[in-house]
Amino acid sequence: MKRVFAICIFICSQPVFAQELSPNSSNLWTTFKQGGILMWPILFLGIIGTTIIIERAIYYFKIKIWNTAHLENKITQLLNQNTYKYREEAIDDLEKNMQVYYNELEKGLVLLNAVGNLSPIIGFFGTVQGMIAAFASIAAATTVNAKVVAVGIQIALITTAGGLSIAVPTLAFYHFFVHILQNVYAKASELIIQKTKQLPRYSQIESTTTLAGV
Repeated sequence: MKRVFAICIFICSQPVFAQELSPNSSNLWTTFKQGGILMWPILFLGIIGTTIIIERAIYYFKIKIWNTAHLENKITQLLNQNTYKYREEAIDDLEKNMQVYYNELEKGLVLLNAVGNLSPIIGFFGTVQGMIAAFASIAAATTVNAKVVAVGIQIALITTAGGLSIAVPTLAFYHFFVHILQNVYAKASELIIQKTKQLPRYSQIESTTTLAGV
């Protein structure tokens, strides 16, 4: 509890608005600090997004998701675990069991999408803060010049750029992963139909039984 309180005190003690940049000290870290306190949640989202992207990429390469062999092995394994009499029964059971596998493939993607959507919103919030600071400087100054509003506009541009720099690659990887998984789902459905087509349909057996009874 004391650590949480200390962190809150540290965050609240940080300046919300940055000071003017010195032309000789313009580097990534000083630019980050110029963005103000909102750059920290943007950085935090960037770390989360990068972690998920790396973890999912390693997992997909490990199982060779582009190769349909892992799907065939999975479906064949599920078929061998049970004995099915009818095609409808087999397809329904296989789809339910494959959903567990799909959930494993999709793990972390919802959070990745959230990171991509939240980071530009936080950046735009910093934009609003910067513009408020700029107009407040104009209202307080007796003589208006570019230097008066430069700090506020600078914050607005830095936070916006920070949010977009996280959102663009994050959403790009998210949609790329989703595209791969959509192809996996479509191929899995085809394989399930192919591997169960030798089983008789329940409707056909019922029709035959009805005709025999007549």
